[in-house]
Amino acid sequence: MRERGVISDEVLAQATAEPVPERRFDLPFEAPHLAEYLRGKYQRNEKLESTIDRNLQNLAETKLQEFLRPLVNRGITNGAVVIIDNRNQAVRALVGSQEFFASSGSGQVNGAMGLRSPGSALKPFVYTLAIGNGLVSPRSLLFDVPVDYSGYKPVNYDEQFNGAVTVEDALIRSLNVPAVNMTAKLGGETFYTALKQGGISSLNKSWAKYGLPLALGGCEVSLLELTNLYATLANGGKYRPYRLLSTEAESEGKAIFDEGAAYIITEILSQLRRPELPTVWDAATNMPKVAWKTGTSLGKRDAWSIGYTPAFTVGVWVGNFDGKGNPSIVGAEVAAPILFSMFEALAAQEEARWFVQPNSVGMRQVCATSGMPATERCASTVDEMFIESISPNLPCTMHELILVDGATGERLCNHCRDGHKIAERVITHWPTQISTWMERNGFQVERIPEHNMHCALIGTGDAPMIVSPADNSQFKIRDGVKLDYQKILLDASVSNDTHTIYWFLNRKLIFTGDPSERVFITPTPGAHTLICMDDAGRSSQVTMTVKD
Repeated sequence: MRERGVISDEVLAQATAEPVPERRFDLPFEAPHLAEYLRGKYQRNEKLESTIDRNLQNLAETKLQEFLRPLVNRGITNGAVVIIDNRNQAVRALVGSQEFFASSGSGQVNGAMGLRSPGSALKPFVYTLAIGNGLVSPRSLLFDVPVDYSGYKPVNYDEQFNGAVTVEDALIRSLNVPAVNMTAKLGGETFYTALKQGGISSLNKSWAKYGLPLALGGCEVSLLELTNLYATLANGGKYRPYRLLSTEAESEGKAIFDEGAAYIITEILSQLRRPELPTVWDAATNMPKVAWKTGTSLGKRDAWSIGYTPAFTVGVWVGNFDGKGNPSIVGAEVAAPILFSMFEALAAQEEARWFVQPNSVGMRQVCATSGMPATERCASTVDEMFIESISPNLPCTMHELILVDGATGERLCNHCRDGHKIAERVITHWPTQISTWMERNGFQVERIPEHNMHCALIGTGDAPMIVSPADNSQFKIRDGVKLDYQKILLDASVSNDTHTIYWFLNRKLIFTGDPSERVFITPTPGAHTLICMDDAGRSSQVTMTVKD
């Protein structure tokens, strides 16, 4: 260059005096999955400044690799991590795979933005909406019994039913049946709309296409959007879009959940004693206070764990990019330990603090059995967090003071009490939807004394509720299968003042007996009417059709 006159003697002397590098220095290579995403979204000549925090990005990468390394021998090859700053929704870390250049595990696939089934990770939002809309409070009773929604029959993870459970227990134990029932009571479209308002952009079909299974993860979401949805709970129910670039304006946000409901759900999710433990107990006991939930998709293809504190929301996904299922892909077993380890490290970078209880949230005493505001008839009470002017406030109706004949034990009322020696008695009156199931499954259910048969009010009260078959059911007789193997179950729930039920098929009496006894009929072609009547003359009916 000097010979051609491009540089001067002085520049040549300075250049030759410079030490020659003895090794090659690599250019920085950080957050490659995010860099690839931004490069595809924006023009290449633009200078972009991401919201990534180098230290948190390195922490997330290190923790993910550390925990996934021993899982490879169990057939689990990948994972992803997202960290969101709750103050401004800035994405501080985004790890899309265990190793970007790992060809065997498709390392360049972005697991943070790919769509996967969330399993149980959506359940907290069902209950947040239900509490915020005044349908239930944390100690309200839900029914975990067999149910049929036009052929859709949800079951729990362990295929067992638990009878009566509280809202709090249903969420902590991640029970499927109560979550589906709550979604139906809430109005499924309300749940669907809230998810869309919370930034779940992958819900590109109508509510009717998803239906009630949406509550159990019957859809696909990305880890990034799901983590940001949980950040909505951390922000008091207010949704703000996540930010990937420092130049993106901070949003004021929009309230999609009640602030008090978000706080109550946060308190429930922060309980340390969980059914997932002791699987992850060692990790959890050393962890700062965190609200967290796990999820496992159908077929054990995706393991999730998402948690939040006032400062950060962290999301973890573990699985295989080829979608292959694995018995070890369980949220509590492979994703939660990564989450706990992340929060333990983050605790060193933030001041220990917790969410401030909203003014709308208070404490009250409720019946330990019914979960309703206690009365003097309730034998025991528990404290419950509730929302002023929103939470249900009907006093306990399950414990009822009745009058009985001191000699016969028959139940009396104001219409038939005259002429009897009266005694008072408090009974536990379980709802019709649950009492029959409890009796059949070995639970102690107090039988309400029979009413004085001479009373003019005989026949009033709750009629039997036919559970099977559902109204307008259709059955087909299968060729080559014995009719004894195709019998139809007749099942009804009754109030616990019922001692005998009567089944009528096409107005003909076919069964008389105990309400807990199961009844089966052999199908015959045609349209049929079924009536179930109790010993007080209360009845209900359904129709069904059998085709040959």
